[in-house]
Amino acid sequence: MKNSNSINQLYLVLDNIRSLLNVGAIFRTSEAVGVKKIFLCGTTTYPTNKLIKKIDGVDIEPISADKNGNPIIKYRPSKKCLKEFLDKEIAKTALAGLNNVEWEYCVQTKDAIELLKKDKVNIIALEQSENSVDYCDANYSSPVSIIVGNEVLGISETILSLCDQVVQIPMHGVGKSLNVATATGIVLYKTIEKR
Repeated sequence: MKNSNSINQLYLVLDNIRSLLNVGAIFRTSEAVGVKKIFLCGTTTYPTNKLIKKIDGVDIEPISADKNGNPIIKYRPSKKCLKEFLDKEIAKTALAGLNNVEWEYCVQTKDAIELLKKDKVNIIALEQSENSVDYCDANYSSPVSIIVGNEVLGISETILSLCDQVVQIPMHGVGKSLNVATATGIVLYKTIEKR
């Protein structure tokens, strides 16, 4: 994962994001800002049972979630199956991002974090919490990874405890949060600006 170019020292971790449109939009923005790699974790953009059976020949419910939103993995589709799913399902919103941003699937978000920490990557979670700071005040020193989570459940306390910083985008209207793809774009561009 090491690269001397500071722009290419930017990673993204998607924690249980199920909306294909959001994932596609995130791939597109990631390509625009020079994200090196996206980690798709947990229940993020998982292939359907029908596609898994067609490509991998396995007839099993691959993934579900417990009451806390943590993924329960019964079968991990092959890279070929995951790629075909992504190519077909998010190509309309991802555009150039799908073919120009490296990605990897991790069963658990903590697995992606552990991989990044081995390379001394600064881990920043985008989440509203008691310990979060304004995203404008964060330390985006390179290398850095931004973690974004499920719009309903957010990022778990377990994952937040593994992060170096937690940032949030101030909300001035009635709504309490932004769309995950929109919020991701805001923080990615702030990361580039701060460098």
